[in-house]
Amino acid sequence: MLQRRVKAVWRVLNCSHTDIANIAGCSTAHISKIYTGKVTLAPTGRAVLRIGEALLKYAEMNNKTEHICAMLRCDNASLTAALLLDWMYGNYGDDEDFALDISDEASGERIDGFAERFSALLDVFGMNSVWWGRLLNVDASLISRFRTGKRLPKENSQIVDMFCSAVAERMHEQNCIMEISRLTGIKISYLLTPTAVELLKAWLFHGKRIKKTKPNTADYLRMFLPLRDLPAQQTMKFLQNKANENAADTYWGNQGIRQAVLRLLVEAAAEGGGEVYLYADQSMRWLFENEDDLQNWYLCCSLCFQCNVRMVVVHDINRNAREMASVMQMWLPLNMTGMVTPYYCPLSRGSRFTHTLFLRPGMAAVSSVQVLGASDNNYYDYICDARKINTLRNEFHLLISNSEKLLSVYTYENIEKYRKVLLPEMDESEKSIALLDAPSLVSMPDSVFDSMLARCSWTEDEKRELSVVRAKARLHMEEGQVVELFALPNIATVKKGKQFLSFNCTLHEDNPCYTVSEFQEHIREIIHLCRTHHNYICCLVEESLLCNMRMVVFKNLATIIRPYNPYTAFVIQNPFYAKALSVMLREYYDRRQCSREETIARLEVYLEI
Repeated sequence: MLQRRVKAVWRVLNCSHTDIANIAGCSTAHISKIYTGKVTLAPTGRAVLRIGEALLKYAEMNNKTEHICAMLRCDNASLTAALLLDWMYGNYGDDEDFALDISDEASGERIDGFAERFSALLDVFGMNSVWWGRLLNVDASLISRFRTGKRLPKENSQIVDMFCSAVAERMHEQNCIMEISRLTGIKISYLLTPTAVELLKAWLFHGKRIKKTKPNTADYLRMFLPLRDLPAQQTMKFLQNKANENAADTYWGNQGIRQAVLRLLVEAAAEGGGEVYLYADQSMRWLFENEDDLQNWYLCCSLCFQCNVRMVVVHDINRNAREMASVMQMWLPLNMTGMVTPYYCPLSRGSRFTHTLFLRPGMAAVSSVQVLGASDNNYYDYICDARKINTLRNEFHLLISNSEKLLSVYTYENIEKYRKVLLPEMDESEKSIALLDAPSLVSMPDSVFDSMLARCSWTEDEKRELSVVRAKARLHMEEGQVVELFALPNIATVKKGKQFLSFNCTLHEDNPCYTVSEFQEHIREIIHLCRTHHNYICCLVEESLLCNMRMVVFKNLATIIRPYNPYTAFVIQNPFYAKALSVMLREYYDRRQCSREETIARLEVYLEI
């Protein structure tokens, strides 16, 4: 306990061994040995009292007395060197209420883990490097380098003081004190005192390594889907009751397959781990007939993911575009959890029979063969025989061997491969349709684009490549057709300069914010395009099922971007599925379209800010 509290005092005071040695009138080496535990002074006596007095003297000289009082939970009048020493030796205060757990791993000039702690603290606020750069009045590229670990600030530097002070102030404004407490391990009671800044600095440089945990897939799916707000245990109990209502060896019709699949997924989740194999080339009406059944399907998938059950899905491409669009819309948010491995089988299924096989290896399977078109009245066997399940597993593996991966996943680490896939497709396509989270690069005026690039912390090569992407997209508008669906931001967000630019299908996290005048200039350009370019079609949406992703669909390729950390592109390189997604967005557009005059009237509101 003594060493932990000695180090805590040093962190709060942000002092050096030499600072204390000069005040105490002893050697720096002696203070260093006390700090590292090589020398342990008796809790009473003149020597240790001199150290306590030196610490309080340093605190007074550097306006840190109130920080020591906050740590000891005493007032200024009762603070003495003896009280501080009692606290350090464990005779005063509760160790369970200790402010900050300091890692013993922190040593050397380059502090291990600083970048990941710094980045995690930024992520709590949901603001990018540009926003923090503006707040701290520094170049955004400096924030980005801190975040990636390419540069390490000194612990007593002004930029670190400014950052921690800003965090301490903003966590009150944005009501995220509890989240920061969970992240840093600093008690909430300490975050509410003036010592918070020093404790945040200590955590940034000397805190324990952040354990990387898998995201809560239920919370993730709620970003896209209206899931029932049930804890995992209640969800399991709710679904088990549903699954056991009519448990049988044979299930009949559409209601039967829903019941059988529900039972299979719930039993897989209860067992935990492993995989579930899914294939069906029959009509998917059974899943879309009613909202409650679709809701139960998503709850089952969410529960499986939380229980670390992965899904291997083989899709059938022998469907009409409308049905395929419904299937793709259902699977998109599930695919983006990273817990689904999707394939598609290019082989023809024939025109006589359809097949259904849902399988949990080693446990159970749902299987059916039926005449094409007879699925509404067909029966489905619930198989638990080990030999049959093993045979079906081998057959499913044979099906996978004749299938191709549906999705390719790209992150910033392999962004070069992503560009090599994206740019040739943009050359080949003459049109695109997109669902975006903000106005796009296509409609952005040159002056705003140049201003944005000047504020980005990107490399010159990255800026040139973004310019190429923009030029290709604008060529679609001139020679083909561009359809864009996007939601207009809250006016207050624009006024505060917090509206981020949507860089369409790019993967950079360092997206700058508009100034009010830049946003208005962009809106004017959109209005101009609506009036003069019939190849540019703009549809404004209030909200979207896919509001937490960007989607751009070309002729043979569709890219879906997750526009927050970790920025990820999910790319589908298949003309059938690209067409299905295009149909999905077209239907979405048809349900929400309004006249050009109405669109322009809604846009003009932003010119009056």
